[in-house]
Amino acid sequence: MTSISTIKTKIRETICQELQIEPQMISDQASLRDMPGIESLKFLRIILCVEEHYNIELEEQVVFSANTVEALAIAVANQLGNLQPTGGQRYV
Repeated sequence: MTSISTIKTKIRETICQELQIEPQMISDQASLRDMPGIESLKFLRIILCVEEHYNIELEEQVVFSANTVEALAIAVANQLGNLQPTGGQRYV
């Protein structure tokens, strides 16, 4: 099983590599579209790297509605289908 924390870490690493920024600049609630140096092509590369790492394909509407690190991590967790928070509810 992959934890939500592990997914967030991978997303942060990918953002840092793509945008050449420091990890401390990226909080869970940081807007993906307001990151320094972000542009549409870099945003899509970040998504593709995360999808490739987890061997998943996120739906287009999910990608464009996930506007924070946390929201993207939750979308990945839901796609993986193996993450359940305490109480047995799925992330939404």
